[in-house]
Amino acid sequence: MNARDVITFPDGILGFPFAKRFALLSFRQDFPLLSWLQSLEEPDLAFVVINPKQVRPDYHPSVSKDDLAALGLKDLSEAEMYALVSVSPGAKRITANLVGPLVVNRRLGIGRQVVLVGDDYSVKHDILEEWRLYAKETLNSRVKRKGA
Repeated sequence: MNARDVITFPDGILGFPFAKRFALLSFRQDFPLLSWLQSLEEPDLAFVVINPKQVRPDYHPSVSKDDLAALGLKDLSEAEMYALVSVSPGAKRITANLVGPLVVNRRLGIGRQVVLVGDDYSVKHDILEEWRLYAKETLNSRVKRKGA
């Protein structure tokens, strides 16, 4: 882990105000869609996160100017964004919270969870279908490479 992997959330994450410093870690090399957001203060606290554009390519949240300013950003194009992922027992349902994205300024190493108001997104966006499509595309590309 290097310094670029550390993100400080000065206000914490909703429900976890005591955890401020996190490391963004690779989930699995063969499944790059997901990452771990591991608390550096609470070793038992970690979140699975995903880039929301991976599950909804048309994701364009309305983040307030105050939130952007708090992160030292002029506009959202300078940010990295992550959605918290929830997995139901037995992984029968896997969802992403697109209403409360984590907005990160990697240059400054700071982030903030914002709550979107008025955008047409869900706190439980089902991402299994997107994963099935990704897996199918990945398998097809591997088969094509082997056949080439």
